Amino acid sequence: MKRYPGGFSVSRPRVCRPVVSLLCLSFPCCGYASIERRAAPTLEARIDRADSEKLYVTLEDGAQQTVNRADVVDIGHPGKVAFATGMTIAVAGASMLIYGLVRPSSCSGTRTPGEDCAWDNLAKEIALIGGGLFGLSAGGALAAAGGVAYEDSVAAAKPLSVIPSTQAMRDPLPRLICTFCPR
Repeated sequence: MKRYPGGFSVSRPRVCRPVVSLLCLSFPCCGYASIERRAAPTLEARIDRADSEKLYVTLEDGAQQTVNRADVVDIGHPGKVAFATGMTIAVAGASMLIYGLVRPSSCSGTRTPGEDCAWDNLAKEIALIGGGLFGLSAGGALAAAGGVAYEDSVAAAKPLSVIPSTQAMRDPLPRLICTFCPR
């Protein structure tokens, strides 16, 4: 740890390790849904689309497969852990930021007139505001990624309400004739 004039010290914040650990732990869960089935083992796959009878999924190795809806017991959609972790980090970052902006000065009458407590206050404000901005932005990004992954998986698992048809129209559209237009 280096010491600068006025008692200002520089060290790595102790908050970074837990934040980075939580980010690393929650990212791997963002890709695949856990599909619990009746007649077969649980399947870890990305849901591509669905219809009223089947789910069309891509397995971790890239193979595509269909799963009957009647066989599905439960679907654990990805992104919930990332969303909750990101929101927790964002709330902690926001509270650090607010505290760094409104906290009272810690200068007291115990220092001698030659000592300057402005460096200590500035260092604490920079650490709180910087750490708060980092936590708020990192947590917000993680929560957004988790929310998008969850919403994409839920939307892909819903059956289409309208079945697209490839059949051409049988009868042509009626021709519109203007009865009051001059010819």
